[in-house]
Amino acid sequence: MLRRFLIILIVFIILEGSNVFAQTCPAQTTYGNTWATLVGEIQDNGGDPNITAWFEWGTSSFSLTNRTPDQFLFIPNPPQGFCQTITGLQPCTTYFYRAASRNSGGTNYGNIYSFRTNCVFSNLQVSCSASPNPANVNQTVVFTANVSGGNGSYSYSWSGACSGSSSTCSRSFSSAGTYTANITVTSGNETKSASCSVNISSGQNSSIINQLPIAVIAFTPEDIRPGTIVTFDASQSYDPDGFIISYEWIINNETVSNLKTFNRALASGAYRVKLIVTDNQGSQSSKEILISVGRTTYLTRTVTRTVTRSIEVPTPIQKTNNNKLIDLLVEPTYSVNVCAQNTIQLTLINNTSVNRKITIKANGEVGNWFKPSERDFVLEPNSSRLVDWIVDVPCSGVVKTKNYNIDFKVSTPGANYSFSSDLQIKGINTSLLGFIGAFGGVNIFWLFLLFLIIFLLAFLWYRFRELEKRYKQNLR
Repeated sequence: MLRRFLIILIVFIILEGSNVFAQTCPAQTTYGNTWATLVGEIQDNGGDPNITAWFEWGTSSFSLTNRTPDQFLFIPNPPQGFCQTITGLQPCTTYFYRAASRNSGGTNYGNIYSFRTNCVFSNLQVSCSASPNPANVNQTVVFTANVSGGNGSYSYSWSGACSGSSSTCSRSFSSAGTYTANITVTSGNETKSASCSVNISSGQNSSIINQLPIAVIAFTPEDIRPGTIVTFDASQSYDPDGFIISYEWIINNETVSNLKTFNRALASGAYRVKLIVTDNQGSQSSKEILISVGRTTYLTRTVTRTVTRSIEVPTPIQKTNNNKLIDLLVEPTYSVNVCAQNTIQLTLINNTSVNRKITIKANGEVGNWFKPSERDFVLEPNSSRLVDWIVDVPCSGVVKTKNYNIDFKVSTPGANYSFSSDLQIKGINTSLLGFIGAFGGVNIFWLFLLFLIIFLLAFLWYRFRELEKRYKQNLR
C-alpha cells in the first residue's frame, strides 16, 4: 500500500513540475537588444512522453547553424510549452528559429519564425560635406549629410545655400564666392544641426577638370536562348565627381530605351548592345557588348569620351560557352557571290577532355539550291578546328540577291546543337579587278568569256599592225 502511494506521489510531483515549467515560460517568444527567450510547444508525444527538445536558430532561414542545449521533458498530456533563453545577440538584427523534439518515434521540426532584436539608442551625430569643392560657376555641387547614432530613423531639412528634405542636396551657383548649407537632422527625440561650405570659382584660369562618368552594363541571364527576356541594367554606372543624368541604350544602331533598367526579348542572332551615360557636366562614357543569342557571347572593353571626343569601337574578346560538350563559332552573316565558288569558315570547339566525334549538317532557306554533304570530324580533347565550307552559288534565277537563313546542325554522342547564320547573296562583280581577284572561284562560262575577249583584242591589234605595214609600203 505504501509503495503504491509513493509511486502516485512521484507521478504527481512530475506532473506538477511539468506544469510549473510550462507556467515559467512566456506565452510567446520575447526578446531585447542582445537576448531572446524562444518559446515552443509539444503538441503530440506520439505515445512516448519521454521527449528531448531544443531550438535551432541563426541569421538566415536557410542556415540555422546554432542550437540550444537539449531539454529532457516528460509530457504525458500534450500540448505543453517549453522555452530557452539565448544571449550574445546583435542589436537591430533579424534572427530565425524553430523548435525541434525527439522521442522513440523519431524527430520532428516546427515552423520557422523570426524576430528582430531591439536597436541600441545612442547620441545623434551630424556633419555634412560638399562635392566638388572647390567648384566652378554653374557647376553642380552636391551637399551630403553624414549621420550616425540616434534610433536609425532620420528626417532631414536643408537651409541656407541649399534646400530639401533628403540626405543629399544639389544646386549650382551663378556667381563666384563662398556658400554655406545648413542641415538639421531629427531622430526620435533628438535633433542636431551642422553646416558645410563650398568655394565657387569664376572658372577663369581654373585647373578644375570634370571627371568622366563610368558606364557599366549588367544583364541577366548570361546564357541567353532565343526568345529569352533579357534584363539590361545600368544601375552600377557612376560619376566620380557628380551624378549621371541620362542613359541611352542602343541595340544594333537603334536607340531602344532611355531608362536605367529595361527588358527585351531577343531572337536568335547577333546583337551589339551599347550604353551611353551622360553626367551633370555633359561628359559621356559608353560601353558596348556583342551578344550572339543561342551561340557564344562576346565582351568588349569600356570606351569613354568627352562631349567633343570621338568613340573608338574596340576589338571583341571571344568567350565560349563551356557548358556545351562542343561549340560552333559562326559569323552572324557570310557574304557570298553568285556564279562563284565561295568559302565560309566555322570553328569547332571540343570542350571535353576526351576525343569527340562530331557531325555537321547544313540546311535552312538555302536548302532548295545549297545541299552540302555531311561533314564528319574527330577533335582531340579541349581543342578547336577551323572548318572551310564550300558554298557554290549557281547562276540560275533560283538564287536571288538577298539574305538567306542557314542552319548548322551539330551532333556528337550524347548531345545535339543548332546554330544559325545568314548567307548574304551578292550579285556579279562587274569590275575587272574584282573579277580577276575572284578568279579561283569563277564559273567556266566567265572564264571562257574572258579568254574570248583577250583573243579578240589580240586579233584586232594584229590586224591593226598589218594594215599599218601595208600603208607604209604604199607610201614608198
